[in-house]
Amino acid sequence: MTLLLVVMALVLAAASAWHLIGAGTAWVTPFVAVISALLVLAVLATVPAVAANVTWLRLALPVVLLGANAGFIIAHELGVRLVSFTPYSSTRFALTLMAALLLGAIGLLRRRMWARWLYLALGAAAIGSGGLNAINYWPVSGRVDPLHVAWSHQTIESCWGFLVSAIAGLVIVANLAGAGAAFSAGPSHTAWTSDHRLVRVLRLLVVTALVAVPMLLVYAWMQPIVPATVVPAQLVAAVLTLGVAAAARGRVLGALLLVVGGAGLLVVTAATYFGAEAGTTRVASYYVVFWLPAALTSLACAGLLAGPVLRLLRR
Repeated sequence: MTLLLVVMALVLAAASAWHLIGAGTAWVTPFVAVISALLVLAVLATVPAVAANVTWLRLALPVVLLGANAGFIIAHELGVRLVSFTPYSSTRFALTLMAALLLGAIGLLRRRMWARWLYLALGAAAIGSGGLNAINYWPVSGRVDPLHVAWSHQTIESCWGFLVSAIAGLVIVANLAGAGAAFSAGPSHTAWTSDHRLVRVLRLLVVTALVAVPMLLVYAWMQPIVPATVVPAQLVAAVLTLGVAAAARGRVLGALLLVVGGAGLLVVTAATYFGAEAGTTRVASYYVVFWLPAALTSLACAGLLAGPVLRLLRR
């Protein structure tokens, strides 16, 4: 499975280069060239890292990629314009993401299980967000409109940015997906590494919740298409974050908070999708992709948690 992700990253990188360079190279800046070259090196380095299970390399590559993203955010917030498009329209979100990236990097280097979950989630979110947005930009990024050259160059560079995100996400997930044995969950390690069905579902719920949280914040702070769901989205993000933090420490409260947060997420998802106006339904569908997995997984987890209680009550 992990090697398949590497192949996907290689194919996507080749297809992206063919498509974007086919429109010319006038849009390529030194920053774009350097980042593209480094990303290709990261993809190539993932091949031996995964094939030979080189643990230190499997940890280093995600840290370097997401650490570079944190550096990009810092530069952007300091007013250094490295790209022609606006990567983050919300300073709040940019700083929150940067803090998560740096915290996760520290945890990953210390081989903490929660950091692996966080980076897997961020990688998955990057694949989804970058991929879906790149699909949207792909038809208009393969050529330069002679009447709107500046706009064309910005559009091509925007598509490049989304493709970089998707490829980097594939690299991150490919390296971390099969590296669970290298991480420790502390005092609750035995419980978290159990093959029990409830634990497997709970692990999945943690990761899907960590995918949902940043996208809830993107929605609430940058693209609130249904104003009535903005505050609930932020509350759900807070509950899920607290649930992940408690669950990572082996607290039963964490599982309960994740289930409650997941139920709330299901409500927010439905309210956003069905409350969206005709022109924003496509945007609502975009968020459903990131929110629904955690919402549905929370229902499965709730059922497994409730099972023993129901059996006890029937006695």
